[in-house]
Amino acid sequence: MGTIQAMPESTQGSLVDVLVDYVRILLGVDQATVIEWRADARTFQVLAASGSLTHTEVVPGDPIDAAVYGLTTAPRSAPSTVSVGDGPSGMVAFLERVGARHHLSVPVFDGPGDGWILEALRVDDVAFGDAELAAATMLAPLAVTAIRAEHSERYFRAVTERARDAVVVLDAEGRMLYRNPSAGSVLGWRNEDLGSISSFELIHAADVDTVRAAFAEIVADPSRRPVVKVRVQRREGGWSHVEAALTNLTDDPAVGGIVVNYRDVTEAVEAAARLRESERLRRELLLSLLSAEQQERARLAGDLHDDTLQVMIAAQYRMQMVGHELTREGHPRAELVTRTGADLGQAIGRARLLMFELDPPDMAPGGLAAALSALAGVEASEGGFAVEVEVTTGDLPDATRRLCYRTVREALTNVRRHAKAAHVNVRVERANGYVTGVITDDGDGFDIAVLHSDGRRLHLGLRALGARIEQTGGTWRIDSTPGQGSTLVFEVPVHGA
Repeated sequence: MGTIQAMPESTQGSLVDVLVDYVRILLGVDQATVIEWRADARTFQVLAASGSLTHTEVVPGDPIDAAVYGLTTAPRSAPSTVSVGDGPSGMVAFLERVGARHHLSVPVFDGPGDGWILEALRVDDVAFGDAELAAATMLAPLAVTAIRAEHSERYFRAVTERARDAVVVLDAEGRMLYRNPSAGSVLGWRNEDLGSISSFELIHAADVDTVRAAFAEIVADPSRRPVVKVRVQRREGGWSHVEAALTNLTDDPAVGGIVVNYRDVTEAVEAAARLRESERLRRELLLSLLSAEQQERARLAGDLHDDTLQVMIAAQYRMQMVGHELTREGHPRAELVTRTGADLGQAIGRARLLMFELDPPDMAPGGLAAALSALAGVEASEGGFAVEVEVTTGDLPDATRRLCYRTVREALTNVRRHAKAAHVNVRVERANGYVTGVITDDGDGFDIAVLHSDGRRLHLGLRALGARIEQTGGTWRIDSTPGQGSTLVFEVPVHGA
């Protein structure tokens, strides 16, 4: 059986990649990029890109000298657009090289040094408008936030790998019987300074009981190997975070004491705090993206309801009136007009379904269970299959509830459009801080290996939702075999519950 899971490490999109892909889809452009400006070298470098253009200047690669574009200083101007035949010669030449006709850029600079630029490119002859410029301006700072979060994560990994070990042997009172050359230098002490100091004197008052408990544990049971994290005073003042592993070798005549292997993990602890902050920023960024998309969906649904749908309903009413009149007169065109009115009624039904998909009604008071039952009923009616829905999640944070709803909706839409299924089962449940969803159908299924090998992509909506699930710390996969149906499984953490 074939399986699609979260993308492998070599191809899995980072948070910046997901955001750039979102920008490309939202703006309807052929290429979107995030570019870093290095003030000291006066160079541009593409950090992330999404789209169909392949020129080296619009995909991640080596830094490019700003002089190539006729620039000598940082592009700190306001958001702007450039088109072939209407712009600086350097930028026009750039557009011609990469095969585009229109360029949109939003610079983000915190000060006089380095900065970033969100860039969008369009190949066809449709210029960028004010709405697209406004949307890009809103998203550019989010891209910078994503870049900084990933820098924090890389820093965390780097400092963790540089931690250094030291070894001391203590008696039961904490006095040092032996210390290796690194024992003092790890904490900024000279080794000779440590000879007259009890180890307990250097430990933060709030952590002393933790160390004494570890000593008592290994004295009572020498087979134990406790590991503690404590704060230890530095020679020049302040505190270092130390991770120590204790081993009782008092009965070993070659040692005769308690061996403590320790290392200074201050940088790792501080980096972990920065990592937690980056995760918080990551979640806020994802929520901002979901909120922005939801607002745009609500706007489109409102426009559809207030304008297009009303015109269609009015047209149907007039068509029915004309049809009745022609029928009463026995006109030969009466049946054609009546059928046209019925076709218009079907189009109105599809428009209402589209409006429902764009902006589903508020899930309160029935919550996710009621919303998914209503959604499944609509999809089953349209797709001609039977559906069973079981939801046991209780109350959920709004962002989690909407992500689960949209994932199930995308799965059911794919079943309706492609699976030719007779039965579909939807199960969503909450346990141990996660919501797990399983959507199974008995339709045609497909060969996932062929899906990858012939270059076809998984349906864009489901792939984009999968990326969002991964960015919340969740997982997803699709299992499918030709002739045996398909199963989508997703799991998302419940944040802010």
